[in-house]
Amino acid sequence: MMGVHLAHSGRKAFSQPLWRGDQAMTPAEIDAASIDWRRVGPSAISASSEWSTPEELSIEEIAKIRQQHVDTARRANAAGMDVVELHYGHGYLVASFLSPIGNTRDDVYGTARAGRMRIARGEDARPAQLLAEPHRGQRAIRHFACPRALGS
Repeated sequence: MMGVHLAHSGRKAFSQPLWRGDQAMTPAEIDAASIDWRRVGPSAISASSEWSTPEELSIEEIAKIRQQHVDTARRANAAGMDVVELHYGHGYLVASFLSPIGNTRDDVYGTARAGRMRIARGEDARPAQLLAEPHRGQRAIRHFACPRALGS
């Protein structure tokens, strides 16, 4: 069985490798690495005091990331993957949208629980929906954050 793991690290982007402690890279370390990434999140709220403040994603940027996941799921399907895992845990991007602590948006992606769950539930575009007619027994697996992290 072959599979692919789709995730976006969001506001937890730029961490040291596990063998170096898995700690957040400082802004100076990020600059020195010359990596063309950004630390982003649903709101400009850091994951903890160790992490720098992420840039708040615009509606257009959310749509772009969503489309990148859909395109990647299509490529995985075309490549014959048996499993596509949509990873929503560990405080990464989708988990940050679920959290009322990390997501203080006042648009369709925030405020009430339904808004915070919009991406995780796939209400806009659903990579798992691409697998509605599975290839070689393919299935999509979603990993959700702990229910208590969803708040009310």
